[in-house]
Amino acid sequence: MHATTTALLFPGQGAYAPGCLQAFAQLSAVSDILTTTDNVARQHAQAPMSPLLLDPYSPPIASLLANDVMRLQLALYAQALAFGHLAAERAPRDTILIGHSLGEIPALTLANAWSVDDGAQIVVARTKAAQADPSTAGGMMAIAIGMERALHLVAAIGHADLAVAAANAPRQTVLSGTPQALASVSAVATALGIKCITLPSPIPFHNPLLKAAARQFHEAIRPITINTPERAVYSPIDGAFYDKATDIAGRIAGHFLQPVRFMDAIRTLHAWGVDDFIECSATSLLTRLVNQCVPHVQARTFSDAPHRAQTMPSLPVPPEIVALPASASRDTHVRQEEPPERKPADLVAELRNLYAEWLGYPQQYLTDSADLESDLGIDSLKQSELLARAIERYHAAGISDGFRIGNYPTLKSVAGYIQDHLKNPQIH
Repeated sequence: MHATTTALLFPGQGAYAPGCLQAFAQLSAVSDILTTTDNVARQHAQAPMSPLLLDPYSPPIASLLANDVMRLQLALYAQALAFGHLAAERAPRDTILIGHSLGEIPALTLANAWSVDDGAQIVVARTKAAQADPSTAGGMMAIAIGMERALHLVAAIGHADLAVAAANAPRQTVLSGTPQALASVSAVATALGIKCITLPSPIPFHNPLLKAAARQFHEAIRPITINTPERAVYSPIDGAFYDKATDIAGRIAGHFLQPVRFMDAIRTLHAWGVDDFIECSATSLLTRLVNQCVPHVQARTFSDAPHRAQTMPSLPVPPEIVALPASASRDTHVRQEEPPERKPADLVAELRNLYAEWLGYPQQYLTDSADLESDLGIDSLKQSELLARAIERYHAAGISDGFRIGNYPTLKSVAGYIQDHLKNPQIH
């Protein structure tokens, strides 16, 4: 048992935030992480991934999943590691590190289980192994029920390729499987009135489908020198700390096949006295889950933590991003449209069409109540950019100084905000 009251959280898939390290690029630790990871990308015939994290107008996650999965995975690694380093500078030395799926690799890197270079090589090996067998192509789906009920649902569907991939919160479980298996889940969930949404992942992680991939991954990373972690790193998959007796290579390879028990891990740490959780990210994917698992604790992203202001006193991007003026937009990939001549009869449907086009997402993902960040992986910076473009399109009023993008997490709430702008230009 550890006496610390602080834990750093390292997210995995879905935490990509274009341009999130722009304000920190001049810091030597961040620059070194980006340079090292870029060098690994070049070794594997990939373009550098650092532009994704330095330019807020970089491609959205949907585009990278379709065309550039390796760069996306390396960006997720570098992003979490950089924020983790900055957070750890101010956190107590005995702070516990906990990664969610892919996030365990940057957590172990920060704990000096291996070098930054080797951590990036491990991410490359993980991605290559997961993509090696076309027969294991599939994805992941979040469903708004607890793990016990999800296990009953999986058993009732009876699809051999379907598995529980993560138990994230009391009412959020992630399933993984082939497209056919996930289609069955969607049909059954719809019939039962259970909310579900396909996640931005081309691979059915944490599923026995990946047995061959796990073996390939283990063989690929076996030659890497692995040290006993110098910080406490807790695995929510294994429900245990990594220590000198741990076969770390074997453990992280085995994670391909095992579910992430994030809720159990958070409740265990809280029972030990941890009540301050800091997500090493520009998003709030894990902090929202923490608040669902153990209400009334302090759960923050790095951007909200007090040490951020001490580490970087003058940031060009505030914690809650305000919308950019139309003149500042540098997105040349999407054509500028003429504003409508009249107010749309169904603003939600209109915005769904626009957001789907701008993001490259299928329209069925953009339901009225889907959370743009936690469900769809659209970070606050991208949400602000999209809102700015919608405001321009509808000739709505500008945004006041007190605006917070986090108050408008769904497409329906964004539509309501724009509707209010159309009715009343003085928005507060």
